[in-house]
Amino acid sequence: MFERGYFTEAVRLVQIAEGACADSQSPIAAEIFEALASLRGECNRIDESTDLLCKTLSIRERLLSPSDPLLAYSYKNVGLVLSCQGNFEKAFSCFEKAFSCVKGFREPNPIAAAGVFGNLGVYYMLKGEYDDAVVNLERALTLTLEASAEGDDHYAE
Repeated sequence: MFERGYFTEAVRLVQIAEGACADSQSPIAAEIFEALASLRGECNRIDESTDLLCKTLSIRERLLSPSDPLLAYSYKNVGLVLSCQGNFEKAFSCFEKAFSCVKGFREPNPIAAAGVFGNLGVYYMLKGEYDDAVVNLERALTLTLEASAEGDDHYAE
C-alpha cells in the first residue's frame, strides 16, 4: 500500500500492528515504529518521523550488538533526518556511529558503507559544503559499483 501511495490505509494497518504488539520495546515494535516513521516522513510529518526513528534506534541500541546491520541502518536513517532538519552536530554523530557498526560487521559490506557515505554526501550538501558532498557521494558510488557484479553500473542509473 505504501509503495502505491495509499498512505492513510498503510498508516491504519501499521497502527493495528502496533496495537497488537504486546511489548513496545521489542524488535517487532522497532520494525513497526520504523515503518510508521517512513509513512510519516512521506507525508511530510518530519518531526513525528524523527521521533519514531529515534524510538526505533533506542530499542535497537538496547537489544542489538554494536556491529548489527539493523543498528547501522537506524543510525544512518536518524542521521539523514537530523541533517534535513539542520541538526548537523547530532546527525554527524549518528553517521560516525553507523560507520562504527559497519566496521564491526563480520563480513565486509560495501553496500552498507555506501549508504552511510551517500547520507554523508547529503549531509554536506545540506550544509553547503559541496566539495565534501561530492567526495562522499563519489565514494558511495564507487563502493556500490565495486559491490555489483563485475562492475555492472545498473545501480548507478
